[in-house]
Amino acid sequence: MPQNLLAIEQVRFGSLSIPGWAVQPVWDFSQQYLSQFEEYQQLINAVQNIQITPEQLVLTYTADWEAIEQLKDRGLTLLVSDAERSRIQLYRRHLVESINDLSKQNGTNDQHGRQASLSRLLQEMFQFALKRSSLSDQASAIDENKALLFVLAMHLGGRNIDGILGKPAVEQAVLLKNGPKFTLRKRVDLAQHFSISAFIAAAAGDGLAQATGLFKEVSDSKGGSGFSFADLAADQAGVEFGTMAVASETSAHSLQVHMARITNEDDYMPKLSSLPEGLQEATFKRQYGTTEDARYTRMQNELDRRIDNCRLYRDKG
Repeated sequence: MPQNLLAIEQVRFGSLSIPGWAVQPVWDFSQQYLSQFEEYQQLINAVQNIQITPEQLVLTYTADWEAIEQLKDRGLTLLVSDAERSRIQLYRRHLVESINDLSKQNGTNDQHGRQASLSRLLQEMFQFALKRSSLSDQASAIDENKALLFVLAMHLGGRNIDGILGKPAVEQAVLLKNGPKFTLRKRVDLAQHFSISAFIAAAAGDGLAQATGLFKEVSDSKGGSGFSFADLAADQAGVEFGTMAVASETSAHSLQVHMARITNEDDYMPKLSSLPEGLQEATFKRQYGTTEDARYTRMQNELDRRIDNCRLYRDKG
């Protein structure tokens, strides 16, 4: 298969849309990395053509079942080291334990359809991260934070990571599926925006995360749910959070200490009062022009001000 067979225009990650220009370098790097594995080369050489539409993917290939089974056995573990996979497994297990504890605190083991503040889950998870980071001088708070944010984003985004970790036990799977829906400002979608942006910022840098959040909102203004400055505030707070989580070992540890005792969403999530939402494209252009317009810049400055006023980010320096 030619190396440039796939030219990426857009990638959807849950409710987020990522522009192709931001993803293409990651795709190209992954191809270079995976090409060192014989099983992957065998599988790629069998591919004749790929057609992708919003509804389906059509793959034309010459079957080499032995190579396919070999790659299936290794799956996404090609992209994750043994140490990273072990760390992620620990955080998924603790996520299950945390959800179970929160269910018991509410007096029931059946939380299906109920909601809980994301702060409660973050406190449980970061207490675990802080403990692990303190085990030895060689422990890395940055590595712990990355694993935590990955597991959190995958869970809140409804993504399946069995390909990396293997399927969880039945009782774990039930808790992950039927546990409470975690919220920010009493909204499930804002918790998703925040956690996914935090993970992207921690894993790939704040530039990609910022672009992803803005691209999603602009896309929504074109016939979707509409441009939402509240969603954008959650995205950008998540970027600030994720950046702080990996900026340095000192910063990563400071975040763990703060979040291990977090009780108030105000510490890390800005207030959303009077932020416009549901703006369709025509309305957005009439009120704010483009993202280069001074009117939009004033709104962005207001978001920055609200985020900077959050205690976690205000105290980071």
